[in-house]
Amino acid sequence: MNTKAMESGRPAALIVTAIEGIETTAGTLGERLALTVELAAGRSAALRLLERRGFAVVVLDRMLADADPEGAEMIWKHAGLAVPMEFSFGVASGARLERELRASLARRRREEELAQVAAAAALD
Repeated sequence: MNTKAMESGRPAALIVTAIEGIETTAGTLGERLALTVELAAGRSAALRLLERRGFAVVVLDRMLADADPEGAEMIWKHAGLAVPMEFSFGVASGARLERELRASLARRRREEELAQVAAAAALD
């Protein structure tokens, strides 16, 4: 478990792709979006990471999802409350991934806020 990330209170993202060189993009995304970014090259690595911790968002390479639909389904099933995203790493840019991640995280924050308001109202 990544205790540094949990201590910092930073949300975490899991990126599942076999694209080489993604580490640089992941580092940049982590800095710009105040995220802890973990990488998995395939289904089994992703499932191990999903068992160890919760993620705010899980990004699955569309090429991997198309090549292994059963694996993609398993990843989504084990993603818990993470926002699921499919992304075409071979086609789209890092800037587009950043925009989509930013939008997904904003949506997750809004949903958490609404859930807190609903829980508080239920208690009253």
